[in-house]
Amino acid sequence: MSATPGGVLVNDTDTEGDPLTAIVEDDPANGTLTLDADGSFTYVPDADFNGTDTFTYRANDGAIDSGEAIVTIIINPVNDAPVAVADTYTVDEDAVLNVDAVSGVLANDSDMDGDTITATLVDDVINGALTLNADGSFTYTPTTNYNGPDSFTYKTSDGTLDSNTVTVDITVDAVNDGPVAIDDAYDVLEDATLNVDAASGVLENDTDIDTNDVLTVSAVNGNSENVDTDVVLAHGTVHVNADGSFTYTPDADFNGTDSFTYTAFDQTTNSSAGTVTVTIGAVNDAPSFTKGADQTITEDLGAQTVAGWATLMSAGPVDESGQALDFIVTNDNNTLFSAQPSVATTTGDLTYTTAADAYGLATVSVSLHDDGGGTDTSAVQTFTITVTPDAAPVITAQTSASPAETSLTVTWTTDNPATSRVVYDTVSHAVLGAAPNYGYANSTIEDATHVTSHRVNITGLSSGTGYFFRTVSRGSPETVSDEFGGTTSSPTPAPTPAPSGGDNGAPVGLIGGFGGQVLGANTTAVPGSTGEVLGAAVYNFTKDFGIGSRSTDVEELQKILIAEGFLNVDSQTGYFGVLTRAAVQAYQKAHGITPQSGYVGPLTRAALNKGTTPTMSDEQRAALILSLQAQLNGILERIAALRASGAY
Repeated sequence: MSATPGGVLVNDTDTEGDPLTAIVEDDPANGTLTLDADGSFTYVPDADFNGTDTFTYRANDGAIDSGEAIVTIIINPVNDAPVAVADTYTVDEDAVLNVDAVSGVLANDSDMDGDTITATLVDDVINGALTLNADGSFTYTPTTNYNGPDSFTYKTSDGTLDSNTVTVDITVDAVNDGPVAIDDAYDVLEDATLNVDAASGVLENDTDIDTNDVLTVSAVNGNSENVDTDVVLAHGTVHVNADGSFTYTPDADFNGTDSFTYTAFDQTTNSSAGTVTVTIGAVNDAPSFTKGADQTITEDLGAQTVAGWATLMSAGPVDESGQALDFIVTNDNNTLFSAQPSVATTTGDLTYTTAADAYGLATVSVSLHDDGGGTDTSAVQTFTITVTPDAAPVITAQTSASPAETSLTVTWTTDNPATSRVVYDTVSHAVLGAAPNYGYANSTIEDATHVTSHRVNITGLSSGTGYFFRTVSRGSPETVSDEFGGTTSSPTPAPTPAPSGGDNGAPVGLIGGFGGQVLGANTTAVPGSTGEVLGAAVYNFTKDFGIGSRSTDVEELQKILIAEGFLNVDSQTGYFGVLTRAAVQAYQKAHGITPQSGYVGPLTRAALNKGTTPTMSDEQRAALILSLQAQLNGILERIAALRASGAY
């Protein structure tokens, strides 16, 4: 406050009328005073002070001071503006900061007058949402996944005056954010396998706000043990790897949709489950069927129907059951038919009609086709239709020839085309029983080609042996010929080995044919691959051999040596192996037999025979008789040929 000139002296007096001056005696306690000599003064109360303050002074007339006078100043109260103080708070990322009034922004603000103050928002937050209440409480929600600083400003009011404006700083602390699994969709064809690498896998489109985190698959269908292993789904099997790559195989023939779920993991937090949907596109499966048997009929029987020849016709899986089917039928002998073979789709009936007077063989190819596109045809299956002549063939001009020791060639003709085979035996007899062998021991494999000139080569025969044949040709029905004979040739002689002497006669050439039969004895004869040559130094006999006699001594010796492991059986011919000096001497040494130097004498043979006397068996006798019959047949055939030519 200020007092004009005269101020405190205005009411002071001096009897002499002298001019007065004011002198401060005591300053005020609650303010600042400036007192001028003329009595004017300036008083400034202390800040926010109201009430009574005083100071004292004296008046001076130039010579004498007056007594002390008191100046009382009443400072009337006035409203003071409140004072706001800045604040700071902290909250975690993605959390909500709720601050009550006790801890609110007004907690550290003041008002000198003790007035009730309220908070008013000045500038809002930037990275979140704020609700500031009048009592200073507030709610702050940071923006999703935001971390860092944020702030707002406010001021207070006591109802009359506003305070200064201050800033409230909020720090949003970073926390790990869980990854977000985003649903995926893939496509694959029926009966195919879907292979997806990591770059295109289930994690490829997933996100994590924490960009440095590495994502892996932590669970499949809610189970962590399903990672890196096969998992059976509703319609297939999936194998999901931790890096998000996976392999999916649908069930056979399934098409439609299948799915599985997975969880992404950032090494701290799992995501919610993401769903992977696989769409399996339908593809057409090849149809199938089961073929019937091969067919054989006689010519000129007209239209043929084989009911249910094809069975189990199927378009494929159940979802293809509505497809239309048709058989594709072709053959390699169209001229055999007047109506080509065909198969009915609904019944599987095979139908065809042979051409008039036609016979022969056709190979028929059949496949089943559907209208589903793609793989719409089954594998080709084949069968044969054989049309035989309607009359039994007549066999004529039968002959046999012997080009080798173990084979014979038989030829004949038929009036109609027919098949070819020969039944044969070493014993002559009538037709016994029925097909295939008619009582004969052996039969060749049938040549199914229908011809009129027939030729069959019979192999694996015994050399120098007589055989009896009947030719067989099958048209409709089968014809069996009269019996006729033939004899295989004898082994070709080889050079005679150098004799080495001995005391029991000359060397003998032996032929190891059926039963070890000897057809001749000759000091220079060397048989072929199925015989043995015995020189004097190798083996000497105590008896002579003539035509038709048996090599029983040799056979016994061979059998003994083979049984005791000194001689082998000829693996190519089945006859006893070549009797060698080494084999006999090995046996001698093993049994302590000491022959004359350089050869095997009678003592050795007797020892080898173990005192037995070899005899000819019934089988050997029969074989010998058969051989002689065969030789006689050969002689008779030559005589007949000479007579026919006029040379005899």
